[in-house]
Amino acid sequence: MEEVQDNDKCTSPGCPMHGSVTSSTSGGGWVCWLHFSNPRDSANITAALRRNMWLVVYAQRVRAGISSKKDDFTKIETVMMRDGKKEFTRLNDKPLFNKQGEKIGTRQETGYEWAVRLDEALRLLSV
Repeated sequence: MEEVQDNDKCTSPGCPMHGSVTSSTSGGGWVCWLHFSNPRDSANITAALRRNMWLVVYAQRVRAGISSKKDDFTKIETVMMRDGKKEFTRLNDKPLFNKQGEKIGTRQETGYEWAVRLDEALRLLSV
């Protein structure tokens, strides 16, 4: 599985995530959002992320697809299906409501919504 390049990594030892948050005013000490939200449990968070590297990689690939503006997640979803992770693929049955709040159909989950759902799974697995 691919990992984040060293210069972009969370500075918490062994963490495979991107360093995206810092409390420093000089720009150092970048950590991932999981380590930033609970710095006292750093070792357990890192261990949980390493145990679930498959989910870390999927979440990173979805975010990369969003940022590239391609919004074509076919390859990612194909790999997830092959790996037996269907429950983590993009949802195709999100409820669609009209202005009165009545359900009028379903729609596909956006890339952003998908990334948020994968992030929530990471958060739950690391507590």
